[in-house]
Amino acid sequence: NPLLQASQQVLEMSAGSRKLQPLSVSHLDEVGLLLANFNLLVEERKLKEATLRRSEERFRTIYDQSPLGIALIDSNTGRFLHVNPKYTEISGYSEEELLALDYMQISHPADLPQDIENMARLKAGEIRLFRMEKRLIHRAGASFWVNLTVVALLRETEAGFCHLAMIEDISERKASQTFLQEREAFIRGILDSIPAHVAILDRSGDIVATNEAWR
Repeated sequence: NPLLQASQQVLEMSAGSRKLQPLSVSHLDEVGLLLANFNLLVEERKLKEATLRRSEERFRTIYDQSPLGIALIDSNTGRFLHVNPKYTEISGYSEEELLALDYMQISHPADLPQDIENMARLKAGEIRLFRMEKRLIHRAGASFWVNLTVVALLRETEAGFCHLAMIEDISERKASQTFLQEREAFIRGILDSIPAHVAILDRSGDIVATNEAWR
């Protein structure tokens, strides 16, 4: 087979094992086609490698500069495998400290059962991701609220099955909600302590709240 012969010679030449043997004139077109295809394959591979490098660079930029804390976590042990700078900033731990811990160790005990239940469903393949609000324990010792999003990776890594955990610090929002709830409870207490019938109206004249005596 002239084409097979030419292919073998091209491979041997590229490996430096021997020099090309002369081919008959009738086979030159086939050799030319082979070399052209070989060149196309090389260029296509270079293009794919360049595209992959650009994709990796974009991912690294997003990962390192993300406003969210992002961690790669072993789904079986819960240990941190990699964290971005924002995760260390939010948690107060250095990267080295986090890599020696698992996520359970920095989770508030009251929120851990729901987190573990969600992780069990994720590992069982029942869900691909989940979101929840939970408290983490800052390195300084205080608990704080985060919005957690966990996404299962599509493939098994060298460390086993892993997932991405993304956190957003929502402590200020939670503090505002708590303040509003406490203020509402305080106003409700005052209104309910008044023996007279009291109603609160909106601008349209509709009743939006009443005290206990009214009810």
